[in-house]
Amino acid sequence: MESEDRLPKRSLVLASSDASKRAVLQKKGSSVLAVTAVGYVAEEDADALDCGVCFLPLKPPIFQCEVGHVVCSSCHDGLAATGNGKCHVCGVSTASDGYRRCDAMERMVESVRLLCPNAVYGCSARPLYYDQHCHGQSCVHAPCHCPGAACGFIGSTAALFAHFSSTHSWPCTTKVLERNNKRTRYMWFRNDHVNVRLRDGFNFLLFDRHADDDQGAVTNTQYLFLLNVVRQPLGRAITVFWINPNADASYNCGQGGSSKKMKFELSYSRHGEVTADQLIANYDQSSKFVVATCTDLSDGLPSLDGCVQFIVLDSVVAHSDRDAIEVKARVVF
Repeated sequence: MESEDRLPKRSLVLASSDASKRAVLQKKGSSVLAVTAVGYVAEEDADALDCGVCFLPLKPPIFQCEVGHVVCSSCHDGLAATGNGKCHVCGVSTASDGYRRCDAMERMVESVRLLCPNAVYGCSARPLYYDQHCHGQSCVHAPCHCPGAACGFIGSTAALFAHFSSTHSWPCTTKVLERNNKRTRYMWFRNDHVNVRLRDGFNFLLFDRHADDDQGAVTNTQYLFLLNVVRQPLGRAITVFWINPNADASYNCGQGGSSKKMKFELSYSRHGEVTADQLIANYDQSSKFVVATCTDLSDGLPSLDGCVQFIVLDSVVAHSDRDAIEVKARVVF
């Protein structure tokens, strides 16, 4: 066996610490050969844990032919439907007994774990080999990129939020949301609005949502938004982007694979007296819209195509809002 220092950094690690339960795999598409004291499975050998037909990671239930060539459940059903009665590798007839469950391989894939690719950004998870893709789609430590010109900072949303404030001095606001009643079916939060002063350019708003389930377990979920303010001839245009490291997996088709989109609400109001240069005494403006773009900012600031722009006219802005405009913001869950 190769020495450990010659193995790649992302080696697969068997969950069990008992050397007697560790196994070496045969070639790809075959079942387990024997049990030996192997601590790592090198990444280039990890395809031994993949289906020999579709080449996707094997997960229970796993089936094998008489010789021991294994296939995943989906491919097993597909091969059975063809009715040719032969193994896809060796051609051994499967007409009589067909493919049988391979308990040894199922135990193997339930024990092989690997470091998350985002370990460098703080993730300590060791997902199962066959579950690494699903974990990657929801890992909160996945990196996002700084939108600053010539800035190459990459980090988790928490690190990115701190970077915005400390390095670029961009306005950053945090709002903690707490669910009002843990037993209710709907997600109602107390004090879910936040007043924020927006300067021209980039402004960042972090909603830290605390919620508990029916068993009382508390979960914290953070939602980071970029509010970009651009001056226009007659006022300001405010565009909202959701910064999400798992943008491809969780949005533009709905978070978590559903059709539900993240909604946002912005409002601006002013109340005062009519004066020579302030012709409007009371003014209220509000808009609730879908945040059309979710991004990790890897390609820079997204296009405005399909985005809602919240326009505040200069003619309605109070004197105190000439340099920075105060708006009220809320995420609608």
